Amino acid sequence: VASGSGGVIQTGGALAVGTLSNSGVSGPVSLAQAANKISTIDAFTTSGGGITLVDAIALTIGGPLNATQGPVAVTSLAAGPAAITVTGSVASGPAKTTSLSTPNGGITVALGGQVSAPGGLLSLATATGVTAPGVVSAGTLSASASAPGNIALTGANGVGTLASATLADGTFTLSNVAPLTIAGPVTARLLGITAAGTLKINSGVTITTDGLTRAQQKVDGKLTDFEVAALTTSKLGSFLAVGPDGGAAGKIETGSITIAPFSLSQATLDFVLPKPQAGAIVLGQLTGKTTDLILVTRAGGTATGTVDVAGLLVLGGSGKVDLFGKVGGVDGQAAANKASISPLPNSDYRFNACPITSVNCVLLPVQTVPPLSPVRDVPIIRDRPAQDDTDVQLPNVSDEDY
Repeated sequence: VASGSGGVIQTGGALAVGTLSNSGVSGPVSLAQAANKISTIDAFTTSGGGITLVDAIALTIGGPLNATQGPVAVTSLAAGPAAITVTGSVASGPAKTTSLSTPNGGITVALGGQVSAPGGLLSLATATGVTAPGVVSAGTLSASASAPGNIALTGANGVGTLASATLADGTFTLSNVAPLTIAGPVTARLLGITAAGTLKINSGVTITTDGLTRAQQKVDGKLTDFEVAALTTSKLGSFLAVGPDGGAAGKIETGSITIAPFSLSQATLDFVLPKPQAGAIVLGQLTGKTTDLILVTRAGGTATGTVDVAGLLVLGGSGKVDLFGKVGGVDGQAAANKASISPLPNSDYRFNACPITSVNCVLLPVQTVPPLSPVRDVPIIRDRPAQDDTDVQLPNVSDEDY
C-alpha cells in the first residue's frame, strides 16, 4: 500500500491478503471493514495520522506497525488465544492511544515483541485474556478480559499508571520495571502486581480479589527470616509488591482504598516489601471488613496508617509498625490481640498503640521450646562398681553375732 498525503481510506469491500505492508504513507490509514482477511502485517508506518485496522481472521504483527503522530487501533474478530499475535512492535505517536481489541479471542505479545503508547493510553481489550512475555509500555494501561481467562504481563514492562484491570474470572499479573500508580479498579480472582521502587494506590480505588488463605500460602507458622514464597500468584495468591530499585528501599503507599472479595466470603491480600532493602508501607485508610491483610515488612521495614480489616498478619522484625483502626470489628486496645505477628511479638510492632497480640496492652512473655534436651547435662549416677571398696565396713543388720 502506498499513498500521498491523503492517506488510505477503505470505504467498502474486503481486503484479503497474506501480508500487508507499505512503502510510505503520510496520511491516516483506515482499513476498517469487518470482512477483511489479513494474515500478517509487515512494516507499516504512517507519519501524518493514525492507523485503524479490522480483521476477520487471526492476525500476526511481525514488523513495526507505527503511527508516528497518531493513534493505532487494531481489532481481530477471530476466536482463540492468539487472535492477535505481536512478534514485532506496535506503537502510537506521543501521548496518543494504542488499542488492541479481540472481542472473541485473546492477545499474545511474544518474547521479543513490544506494544507501546509513549506517554499515552494502551488499551488491551480481550475476551479470553493476554499472554505477554514480551514488553508493554505506556503512560497509562487499561486491560480487560470479558470471558474467563488470564492477563499475564510478565515481561520487562514500563507502565506509569494502571487505569483499570477487569477480569471476568482469572488471574491478573503485571511485572513493572518502573514505579507504578494504580488509579482505577482492579478486579481478578488472583492478582500479582510488582513495581520497581514505589507502588502508589490512589484514593477511591477498589481492589476486588480472592487471593490464597494464610494456610494455602504457608505463612501461618513461624518464619524466622520474615520470608514468603516466591512472588507468584500460584504461591502467594493476591499481592501488591515492590521490588528493589537500584538498591533503594521500597515504598507502598495508599490513599483511601477498599479491598473486597471476588467470589469467596473473605479476601486475602499481601503487601510485600523487597528483600533485603525493605522500606515502608503507608496506608492512608484501607477498608477491607472481609479481608485478611498480610503485611510483609521483612527485616527493618515499617508500616503505618489506618485499617479496618477482618484479619491482620505482620511478617517482619527489627523494624516498626504503628497502625490504627479495627481488626475483626474490634477497636481500641483489644484490637491488638486480634492481630498476629511472625516470627515473634515485639513491642515496636503496635496496633492502636498496643503491642500486636498483647492482652490489655500488656505483651505476655513467649515461652520457647529449648533447642536441646533440658536433661542433657544432668549427671547420671553411675552403676555400683563390680567389687566393693574393701575399706568400707558393712553394717550389721542381723539379729545374731557371727
